[in-house]
Amino acid sequence: MRPVVLASLAIALLAYCWTLPRRSVCDAVLWAPVLLFCAAMIYVTGSSYSFTKGLATAASPWYLQAVMAPLLCLALLGCQRVGRPGRWLAAFAVLLWGYILAATYVAKLFPLYGGFAGGRSTLREIAHWYLTDWTHTADILDTTALLPASCLAVLLAATLLTLLTILTILLRQLSFGADHQK
Repeated sequence: MRPVVLASLAIALLAYCWTLPRRSVCDAVLWAPVLLFCAAMIYVTGSSYSFTKGLATAASPWYLQAVMAPLLCLALLGCQRVGRPGRWLAAFAVLLWGYILAATYVAKLFPLYGGFAGGRSTLREIAHWYLTDWTHTADILDTTALLPASCLAVLLAATLLTLLTILTILLRQLSFGADHQK
């Protein structure tokens, strides 16, 4: 799944680079933190390499989260600038990232913090776990989470409902209104 997500992001960023003659002030505002952060990562990587005498050769992967927002903005700007193919690429990316969000929350985050004892998170095992072991799960979540399990379940349902609403609106716009919006 990761290669598909990265490939869609790379294609969208390439679309942005392909449309560079249509630059705006917004572009500079989005690129500034990305470039500053890249310079900081070069510094952190170099200092870690020096401090560990060559044992550490890269920065921690979670550092990328700091620049994901401007990178996604640039990628979506690239999708917007290339017209219809960009709309389809953006829709595909939103569907893919939405699936990852839902799968992460439903099949990984809640089960791992809620005491799921199964091996792989198959749909059948996860559904069975949610349906048959919720009281035990709620007890575990009540002790490991900052909110009661009932609040977490409501927030999960709200997140999934919001995601479903966004995806429905997006698909409706793509199928009915995309040709009339230019």
